[in-house]
Amino acid sequence: PKTPGGKLLQQELDLAARMAFESGRFMLWQQALAKGDKIQSPRLATAGMRELRRIEKDFNRYWPTRNKGSTKKCSAFLSWRQKDYRRGTF
Repeated sequence: PKTPGGKLLQQELDLAARMAFESGRFMLWQQALAKGDKIQSPRLATAGMRELRRIEKDFNRYWPTRNKGSTKKCSAFLSWRQKDYRRGTF
């Protein structure tokens, strides 16, 4: 990715991969909660919240380079997941 467009594409793919990974972690957290795993579920939630905050920061920085409008409507799902983790419900 030596061109500006290539660098932007690399950012998009990296962000998409990180979001996909976090979707998987969220599902593992849901399974741990359903099993009543009081050790694994908090660990998954803590790690998930930390990474979602990083993704949200990167997403908000990236979004205006390709899109018009506010990130508030586009990244709300990141906050929803963080709230789910904090409440311990899904």
